[in-house]
Amino acid sequence: MQRSYWGISECPFGVQQRDRYFFTSPTHDEALARLGFLVEAGQSLGILAGYEGTGRTMVLERFARDMRRQGHSVCSINLVGLDQHDFLWTLAAGLGCNPRAHDKAFPLARRIQDRLRADALTDRTTILIFDDAEQASHEVLTQILRLLKTHSCHLTLILAIESSRMARLGTDLLQLSQLRIRLEPWDHEDICQYLQTGLAQVGCQRSIFEESATERLAELTDGIPRWVSQLAELALLAAASQQRHSVDGRIIEEVYQQLSASFEEDLQATY
Repeated sequence: MQRSYWGISECPFGVQQRDRYFFTSPTHDEALARLGFLVEAGQSLGILAGYEGTGRTMVLERFARDMRRQGHSVCSINLVGLDQHDFLWTLAAGLGCNPRAHDKAFPLARRIQDRLRADALTDRTTILIFDDAEQASHEVLTQILRLLKTHSCHLTLILAIESSRMARLGTDLLQLSQLRIRLEPWDHEDICQYLQTGLAQVGCQRSIFEESATERLAELTDGIPRWVSQLAELALLAAASQQRHSVDGRIIEEVYQQLSASFEEDLQATY
């Protein structure tokens, strides 16, 4: 109903559409440019920080694709729940070292070192991207520190972390970082551009979201892209079901209240 009502091929908003309709706001554009500079300058460690929902993972995925197109060796790993052995095995697999299921930590570390040395000898830059670094164990952070201190040439590491938990990395890693990039929440203009760009990509050339809607989106979401996207998707559905010609601030408020109530119910059910 939503698509036919608005005359669009599909909804451009929502988490499931983040890859297909990637919106490079100024803060995301700047982050991508600075990550690219880190590699071009041959620097070894950069930190990408942002609050939950600001698009850290999305930026890292786009950056990894861009670097692979340029011929760099890229390995991306999410650090959540990995112990030392899991980390080394996943890294070895990502670097194409063909680890065996029963390999222990030492032979895995040696395979990784051999691969990094081989890439350096061929003047090839290896880029290691570690997401959710605030969730990494002390042992995994120690392995990352060892990589940095052992391979200083042709290796660039990117650590992505939740802004409020930077200290979780420890003094040594923070001191070794040569570039810190912070993803900022969207402002009102960013939200307007996001909505207009998304709708245009699916065939809608008119303005559906009224000024009051974008203002309310900015207020209720604090400019966090994930929340903006989620509310925009729900607002389109709600406005279509009410046969509205546009989305105004009242509809944004309604879907926000419904979403908040649902969240509270889910939270209470867990206790």
